[in-house]
Amino acid sequence: MTIDILTEFESEDMGQLLCIATAMRNKYSLEMARGLIIDPVTFKKAAPKDRTNEMLRKTKRLQDQGMLLDAAAAKIWLHTMQTCDHPDLLPFGKLMWSQIKRGVPYVNSGWTQLILQDSSVSDWNLSGFDLVPLCFRDEAV
Repeated sequence: MTIDILTEFESEDMGQLLCIATAMRNKYSLEMARGLIIDPVTFKKAAPKDRTNEMLRKTKRLQDQGMLLDAAAAKIWLHTMQTCDHPDLLPFGKLMWSQIKRGVPYVNSGWTQLILQDSSVSDWNLSGFDLVPLCFRDEAV
């Protein structure tokens, strides 16, 4: 996913993408109790290649299944992990998250749309949907 693609998303659609990315982050943070994905640098330190490769496999699997919005959410975390601890790539990650944040005002309507498509979405944990990964927060850069 390139930043150009994110700029083409309507803000309302970005709300849906942010819902999926948040649910994915919260699920991974629970499943991999070794670290929180919201802090990608620390999250990767335990097993850097494993975690990045796992997210890459997940992204490809979702794409193969035709779950493109889910794959885009997985790519957000893949690119977050890839850019967060590389000074040359950090500006791209920060720019990516500045685009993603456009969806914050639309999370509730995005979630409603997702529930209409699949009622199991109502069980998702969307807490912290407005959180930006630590390395991309203004005070961190």
